[in-house]
Amino acid sequence: MQRRVAVVYGGLSNERNVSIKSGMNVVTSLEKLGVEVVPFDLRRETIPALLTLKVDLMFLALHGKFGEDGTLPRRNWVSGQMKQTLWNHE
Repeated sequence: MQRRVAVVYGGLSNERNVSIKSGMNVVTSLEKLGVEVVPFDLRRETIPALLTLKVDLMFLALHGKFGEDGTLPRRNWVSGQMKQTLWNHE
């Protein structure tokens, strides 16, 4: 069974543009491997939709606040929405 992987990029920090480039590189690489990818551009107005995504894994390509500081993974674990969350370490 193939896993659905959400790649979350963009975000709310001043590093948004760098995060978008990182996220799109991850999306491209995973698609080349045949992975079912759900690209997700995180903005204030898309946060509620993020919590309802039906995916098996979430790869965080977020830079700065809300991603690297652990806020998003912590919220996903508390909500019980994600079984596994992966994030990008610089």
